[in-house]
Amino acid sequence: KIEARYSAGGGTWTYTLAVVRTEKRTGPGDKQIDTFLVEMNEHGDRGGRSMSRWWISPADRFAIRYDFSDGAGKANRAVVTTVTR
Repeated sequence: KIEARYSAGGGTWTYTLAVVRTEKRTGPGDKQIDTFLVEMNEHGDRGGRSMSRWWISPADRFAIRYDFSDGAGKANRAVVTTVTR
C-alpha cells in the first residue's frame, strides 16, 4: 500500500494504491487467469473522489481488466479480449 498527495489548480488530491487481493478472472480466450487486484482511491480536498481498479496478470505481464468510477456518477470499463505479441 502506498499513499501520495499532489496539488494542482489550487486543489489537493490524496491517492491510496493497494494490492487488495488475488483473484481468478476470465481473460482472453475465456481462460481463467490468476490476477492481483490493484485499487486506487482518489480523494480531493473539495469533495471529489474516484476509484480505479486494475486486474493484473503477473504471468502474462498485462492488465486484463480496468474499472473506473467517480462521485459524479461517471464510470468506465475496459476488458482485454485479445493479446498480440
